[in-house]
Amino acid sequence: MGIVFYFNRPKSHYRTGKYSYLLKDDAPVYHTKTPDIDNLAKFVADSFNKHFYVDDSQIIELKAEKHYIGQGEQARTEVMIDAI
Repeated sequence: MGIVFYFNRPKSHYRTGKYSYLLKDDAPVYHTKTPDIDNLAKFVADSFNKHFYVDDSQIIELKAEKHYIGQGEQARTEVMIDAI
């Protein structure tokens, strides 16, 4: 299972005034704040129980990522499930 979480950036990551569409130089590249990635992944895996598999204990491999998105993009979660 692969899960990618896309989050909006806080306004504090952006410059102000005429350049408000640009990121500040010290804006983080990676989303390292809450919610924790293990809690997000557990929520997704549990929510798919009895829909895509009998129980999430059947998952043998998991890759999860958190990313920021640009202005105008939609926050979302993408899930990929491969059957073996």
